[in-house]
Amino acid sequence: MYHNRYGFSVETKYEKEGGSQIYRRLGVTVAGANYYGSWGYQSSGTTSSKSWDIYNAGCKSGVGWVEVRDQGRFQTPPTPSC
Repeated sequence: MYHNRYGFSVETKYEKEGGSQIYRRLGVTVAGANYYGSWGYQSSGTTSSKSWDIYNAGCKSGVGWVEVRDQGRFQTPPTPSC
């Protein structure tokens, strides 16, 4: 799981290294607001990514996450605010 912010953009990536196929969506929470990607299947050995344009994202605390159906949400450590 990877989360980065730069300028107005926030990006979350998820690399699935093993196991069976999952049904997931990527997302990010910035300053308490949730932003969601689309649900989709992901297989072992693949990487998915999603980016959002969020005003002044570089100065707002946030976390990236992947939500897996029937397994819950897994998130990155929070990025600090300015």
